[in-house]
Amino acid sequence: MRLASQLGSILLSGLLALWSSGCRSDTSNRPVPTEADLRPYDFRGHTALKLQRICTRARSESGHRGARLHLLCGRTLLDWYLSAALREDATLLFALSTQVGLKVVTSSTMPAGHLGQILLAIEKHFNRAHALGRGGSLSHVAEAGRRLTRLQRSHARKWDFHYLDGIREAALPGSPFELQARVIIAAAGLDGLRAMRKVDGPERQEIFIRGLGFSCPAEADPGDAKLDRKPTCPLACPSIRARAFRLSPDRRKALIAARCPLAYLGFSQRQHGVYLSRTSLLVARAVSYQLRNLKRLTAQPRNPLVHSVRGALNQLQRRLASLRVPLPLPDMSPGEPGTILVPLSASADEPIRAPVFVAVDETHLLAGPVPVLGVRSSQVEFFDQLEGYTFPGRPLYVADEPAMTTLLGRLHQVWKRITHGRLPAPLDRVALYASAQLSAGRFNDLLDLLYSVGIRHVDLVLRNTHGNLGAIGVTLAGPRRGEGPPFSPAQAGPPSKLPALQLTLNHRRLLLTARSGPLAKVRILMPSNDLAGLRENLEKRTRRPYRNTGGMHLRFSGEIRYQEIARLLHFVRRNTSGRILYSRLVL
Repeated sequence: MRLASQLGSILLSGLLALWSSGCRSDTSNRPVPTEADLRPYDFRGHTALKLQRICTRARSESGHRGARLHLLCGRTLLDWYLSAALREDATLLFALSTQVGLKVVTSSTMPAGHLGQILLAIEKHFNRAHALGRGGSLSHVAEAGRRLTRLQRSHARKWDFHYLDGIREAALPGSPFELQARVIIAAAGLDGLRAMRKVDGPERQEIFIRGLGFSCPAEADPGDAKLDRKPTCPLACPSIRARAFRLSPDRRKALIAARCPLAYLGFSQRQHGVYLSRTSLLVARAVSYQLRNLKRLTAQPRNPLVHSVRGALNQLQRRLASLRVPLPLPDMSPGEPGTILVPLSASADEPIRAPVFVAVDETHLLAGPVPVLGVRSSQVEFFDQLEGYTFPGRPLYVADEPAMTTLLGRLHQVWKRITHGRLPAPLDRVALYASAQLSAGRFNDLLDLLYSVGIRHVDLVLRNTHGNLGAIGVTLAGPRRGEGPPFSPAQAGPPSKLPALQLTLNHRRLLLTARSGPLAKVRILMPSNDLAGLRENLEKRTRRPYRNTGGMHLRFSGEIRYQEIARLLHFVRRNTSGRILYSRLVL
């Protein structure tokens, strides 16, 4: 009996061994899912289950087969991550965390740095694929995936030149991870356009130049001045760059607008060249780049990654279609209608916040809405031009109060129409785009006319030391008309309160005085060209006793030009080190 029992036990053990061996053989010989088996992406269903088998099998394989499986695993996990990020799907991101073995309690309790841990887990698959496939064709693809994942993990928060340039390079046609890089760019575009709805007009330019500057990485990231990076979007296309930089700035613009390819400029029509400036170039190129990127993605609807983010891409398309970005007023070139040469003032560093502008020289008076860039039929357009107000605007033939009131009212309506009423439209603010040779008399007459129709704030558009157009904001205090019939009383509210300090400039002298304090009895008189002496007196004799006066009241008369006024404004606003002396200027 004992022998029979032992034989039975041995037989049973053998049968169990054969059965378990057969099970292991069936499991190991079970076919590994392919890339086609993962489609369409659902990530939490069949894709997740089959991807788990692929990633598990990859750990036990070597050589080319192991490299291929690790590469497929890493690419699909990266697609999962990008889809969750673009769709802002926390539940999907939680499922990915579980898939890569990270412990997270719920989707709402993800710790700081968790996204970096997910990307690090994905990067390990690319590292393994690169090591196993060394010397083969897969090694190059794995290296591209590793580089893109590491870039997203290490530099996305910095959003520096290295990141913008790396993503742009990864998105080049034919790159191994082109679509993944383009989804990253689309995600940045959607995020930027969402943020844009919460900011004022001038800040919208910064979102495109800084936040969405994949097309111009060097200009998008000021970076470290010591690196001295070459511009990636200089204000001249490569074919005429050497010739363009030998020309004066005004002639350079005309050449660039006429000879550079429209795709390089980001414009859709040659007549948009009238708007060309550094800021308009960068914004137009960024918008055009987002449009081309979106078109490239939507042209591949069968790709599983593109299909999984189709809803977000449709949302991006709608937001681009409703995009409106106010731009600075551009420089004008000789030969353009009503050419106006803008004077220099080193302090012109404020954005233009007025919705409409008035352009003036000694003989012309024009007006229009501030240029607004947007998208129409998937192309960059300027909506002020579509309304018939191509810069520098329409002429105002009769410079009187009824005509100015009617014109400004009509321009505000145009502004609301082209911006869909989503941008500020203060009725008491205009931008003044004036010629350097404008006389003080005509300048004062125009300010009086604006004051009489309710304008209280003026953005003086001037060229700064960087060669770009900026603004100096001033307040209008009341009538300053020296000759001619007086204008009617102002329409909007009481006069602005005047500061205690007053500075008067004419062609012979500068006079600094005050209604109270030490300068009330002892006036300071200087030659009109002694601006250095004026700044010294402001520093030593007014900064401390008049620090709470609320600014400086400026008056102009005699045979002086607007370019002299613009220069004076800088010396009043800032000291030699660039620190603000008087930020509020009242005219």
